[in-house]
Amino acid sequence: MLREYGSQHPLYDEFKPKKLKREQESVIKKKKVEHDVAKIEKLESSDEGEEEAHPYTELLDIFGIDAEANTQEMIKKWKENEDKEVQDEKTDVNKKKKKKKRRDLDHKTVVNDTTVKENSHNGNDDCKRVITGDDDDEMNEEDFEDYRKEEQAVEESDDEKDNSSDIDDDQKKASSGVGNGDPFVAHFEQDLDETSEKRLSDFTSWQKKTNKIPLFGNVVEVCPSFEALPTVHFDVNKETTFSDLKIKARLAKGWQKINNYDANSQGLFTPLQQNLLHHIYSYKDVFYSSRTFQNGNDVRNLYCLHAVNHILKTRSRVLKNTARIVRSWKEKKQIGELRDQGLTRPKVLILVPFRDAALKVVEVLIQLISSGEGGQVMNKKRFYKEFGDQDENDNSKDLKSEDFKLMFTGNIDDCFRIGISVSRKNMSLYATFYSSDIILASPLGLRTVIGNQGENFHDHDFLSSIEIVIMDQVDVFLMQNWEHVRHIFAHLHLQPKESHDVDFSRVRMWCLNSWSKYYRQSLMFSSFVTPEMNSLFNKHFCNFAGKVKVSPPQLSGSICQVAVQVPQAYHRFGCASFEEEADKRFNFFLTKVLPQFKDSVLGHTAIFVPSYFDFVRLRNYFKSEGIGCAQISEYLQPGEIDRARSLFLRGKRPFLLFTERFYFFYRDLVKGIKNIIFYELPHYSTFYTDIVNYLDAKKRKSDSQLNPVTCTVLYSKFNILRLSGVVGTQRCSHMISSDKDVHMFYTGEEDD
Repeated sequence: MLREYGSQHPLYDEFKPKKLKREQESVIKKKKVEHDVAKIEKLESSDEGEEEAHPYTELLDIFGIDAEANTQEMIKKWKENEDKEVQDEKTDVNKKKKKKKRRDLDHKTVVNDTTVKENSHNGNDDCKRVITGDDDDEMNEEDFEDYRKEEQAVEESDDEKDNSSDIDDDQKKASSGVGNGDPFVAHFEQDLDETSEKRLSDFTSWQKKTNKIPLFGNVVEVCPSFEALPTVHFDVNKETTFSDLKIKARLAKGWQKINNYDANSQGLFTPLQQNLLHHIYSYKDVFYSSRTFQNGNDVRNLYCLHAVNHILKTRSRVLKNTARIVRSWKEKKQIGELRDQGLTRPKVLILVPFRDAALKVVEVLIQLISSGEGGQVMNKKRFYKEFGDQDENDNSKDLKSEDFKLMFTGNIDDCFRIGISVSRKNMSLYATFYSSDIILASPLGLRTVIGNQGENFHDHDFLSSIEIVIMDQVDVFLMQNWEHVRHIFAHLHLQPKESHDVDFSRVRMWCLNSWSKYYRQSLMFSSFVTPEMNSLFNKHFCNFAGKVKVSPPQLSGSICQVAVQVPQAYHRFGCASFEEEADKRFNFFLTKVLPQFKDSVLGHTAIFVPSYFDFVRLRNYFKSEGIGCAQISEYLQPGEIDRARSLFLRGKRPFLLFTERFYFFYRDLVKGIKNIIFYELPHYSTFYTDIVNYLDAKKRKSDSQLNPVTCTVLYSKFNILRLSGVVGTQRCSHMISSDKDVHMFYTGEEDD
């Protein structure tokens, strides 16, 4: 407004430039001096007889001061002050010129040092983040040192001879946004609009496609009904290479080592990896429910490769954009916005159940990142000491089942978290979360860091910019505490409480808009499907690229592995909704099932209860009714467990309650069970086979009338997933749709 109105603006005198004010004040002083000098000369040139009385001169005479000498002295001071102001202005101009010259010289030094040390620098890759937008647009010596390191890191990370740093971002997006472009660029360097965001939040508008792939499973792909943003798709039937997937070439050497690559084989990936990678590297959400101990290594190697490739691409993009900023400062040109970061540094979150699983993940990361010459791993010795097997001479597992040995091998501590920072060839373990690229933790270990609202320590800022969430062996999370998983997802992408030295001018717009959940990729690997996992998949997997669920095509059922000849009765009870299922099951058990086993003849009855809440409910009922019952749960001490087993074996307690989590962690089969009641089918279908095969059926033929051996199962229409795992997919479908509420199975028979 001042520029438009000029001196005519009513507030011009108050807000006019300081330099103009100084000039006007100098002119006023100069005119005042000239006026006073002219006045004095006029007085001196007048007649002596006609001297006029002057108050100022009369006052000087009273004090005995020479008026003429005083006037000359005042004129001299005024001139000195005026000359000093002019000299100060000239000095300020010269200083600014010298600063500008020094800044240009420092820019030249940065570029020259980077060029000279292009192929010889092996220094620190952990560059500091550039903070732009200073008011005076000046840079100190520390800033230039940061830029020098970042320039050198850019040259080191350019191992693929990629000269794309000079290409404009818009051109890069246009060339790689679709078709055979880089899926990383296509997914993370595009911005949603508000209309697309609202449509994505409405899950009812998403479309579902089903496809069956031999030797892989039923593939259900759920995608938005509209194309929110262009995505990259790969040909499933085509053999894929690192170049096709835009994977960093330097990872190929380590991949050949960890993936048992054979030079004579036809490809770099196993058939399972080949089917999974097309979805994973398209940055879609994936839920794979056929993970086993046999294919676990293939799954782990694949998601570790994807995580490392993502981190290296993110780091390379940040460093190259920093170099562009340095060059733009040198050349004094505008390059527009370069948004390549999140609100915090961590980008990948990996959740695994045990320390041994974390050890295997870190070993794969080391092979991928630091397998070549010059690679280093910081704090490696400390890591192996804390995560290695601490009970190498433990022989208690020798008598356990094979799946138990595979599940609980190594260090099985379930409370840990560790930050990992990644550079070109180096890894730093035990990095602080806010200086880490990857966070590797168990659900319990991460929950203790996040805390709850109201606690003294409550921090979740490090989860605000997670771009990939990987959950391996999710079925074990159910046996630990599923609430921890829900708590972690509830704290993803929340607004940070502190800035954590972030450069907001380089934060992606979709991150600032709190739309990170639509860009986050979630990978979940489990050995079976549960309603809890489906709920997580349906509510928290919001990727605009779509989500894929892979499940086995047909399940034969673990009932086929039952060896003993025991009648197995399946009782179906009705319930209208899932909320009332617990009450309906409890009432059905009390009225229809329990009265059959209260007779003293039918002793030694064990009740298998998967849920601890149902276990407490039944325990309280037996106690209130005065029914003798022994209880075994995962929270009891070994001495208490032995006492309960002894009481049940000797017949002093006719009933035994035990939980699925107890059997999962101990696999101790209780002796003396002649009748088993599955209050609800187990999550792990193999548990059904183990328990039924261990029934005491030796005297069944000789004493079948007086002491029969039985197996009773309670189920409802909401137990389809568990029921199909035990009896098989086809039998489950028939039992749910049948008019009969009771179905009887004998081992070896195909149909009921």
